[in-house]
Amino acid sequence: MKNSMKTQILQAVLGLFLCLFAFSIHAQELDLETGQYDGKFKAGLRHGKGIMKWKDGSQYTGQWKTGNIHGYGTFRYKDGSQYRGDWRNGKRNGMGSLIWADGTMYQGEFINDNIEGSGKMTFSDGSSHDGQWKNNNANGFGVHTWESGTEYSGTWKDNLREGEGICIHHDGRIEQGTWKNDEFIPCECKSIPTVSEAWNAADAVFTGKVQSVEK
Repeated sequence: MKNSMKTQILQAVLGLFLCLFAFSIHAQELDLETGQYDGKFKAGLRHGKGIMKWKDGSQYTGQWKTGNIHGYGTFRYKDGSQYRGDWRNGKRNGMGSLIWADGTMYQGEFINDNIEGSGKMTFSDGSSHDGQWKNNNANGFGVHTWESGTEYSGTWKDNLREGEGICIHHDGRIEQGTWKNDEFIPCECKSIPTVSEAWNAADAVFTGKVQSVEK
């Protein structure tokens, strides 16, 4: 059971890395010097609403400002992926949604072409991660739900569970406490002593009157 859970986690993390790797490639494909533009101009620059098409099949439809993609628009990539949302100076900035060709979808905040801020990633297998992101990775507080129904709620660092959190497994088991490098650290707390154990450990001296009790 434990090995099966680790396998599911590794598959989810691998899927996340592959999706974000594809995302980084998309960020490098935005070449405004080539392609065919159909839209409005101002002072010889693309400005207002317009459509830009590339020979590889990529296409942008939306707002432009002084020659740059700026405002709200939709970019369709050659592999079938699509981003729809806010742009600033040719980069994804603000709120938007990014859908990969396999159906994986992110909805949330973007900063300078990166997934950063608050957002939810829903994977093609039905699992999801809803929380804080930084540099395209899950960082900060987040809730991850696996396809099996297992759910972890707590802190993350670079897509791994790190810090305080609680994991409720699909079979009812609960792990709550500290996580390190995606591994749960069992609590090494001592068991709570009984009253007699606590009394003996205190080395106390009783003073007073003992009254007999009749049966």
